[in-house]
Amino acid sequence: MECVAKEQEEQEQSSCQRSILNKGVDMDLYCTDNDCYRAGAKIIKVEYLIVHSPAVYPTIIRVRSGAGGGWYKRWNKPGVEKLVHGFIDDTGVYNFAPETMACWHIGNNYGNARTIGYELCELSSAGEFAKVWDNAVSRYAALCKKYRLGAERILGHCEAHDKKIASNHSDPEPYFKRFGKSMEDFRADAKKHIDGAQPGRMTAGCGRYAAGGVAGAGRGK
Repeated sequence: MECVAKEQEEQEQSSCQRSILNKGVDMDLYCTDNDCYRAGAKIIKVEYLIVHSPAVYPTIIRVRSGAGGGWYKRWNKPGVEKLVHGFIDDTGVYNFAPETMACWHIGNNYGNARTIGYELCELSSAGEFAKVWDNAVSRYAALCKKYRLGAERILGHCEAHDKKIASNHSDPEPYFKRFGKSMEDFRADAKKHIDGAQPGRMTAGCGRYAAGGVAGAGRGK
């Protein structure tokens, strides 16, 4: 009985380490059939973290459900010449590639070799957006800590273009603006995580915070 109890405790601890505080999923769901994944290029050095959104709204697509069966099904196949390190929706974080892989996500070979990027799924309601936001802030803050980056190193795809390391896209600003948010807000919340003063979980109104916190295309998109 003691051995069983110890094994259960270890499994629970492992599960906690693989989840974020709001009980969202943190899952490796690698796109092993994707052209970029099969190419297997490696990142040279992580210098920036890129925030994307797919820009398909009002079509609703989560990682494993929605149009086309979800983003994983749409991207995990031959002939798809784009890949991000993962997608984040209201259920959690899904890693599509290892952090060491140079994903084809910002349309610039220099940038692809020096950045990690996730797509934030565009959902309808303020409550759904709040969960996506919390999950994403948590993940990006954790990556900042891991790679010793300040929050200023988190860029939207549009901002990466301004730095001449990415293709000309506007994401994720249109998605954020729909709920009264911006990349500046995103970096500010990530910094609170990095500094150890975690922001409260966003409410459905998206402009206030509830008590509690959260933890830590072609080559091209």
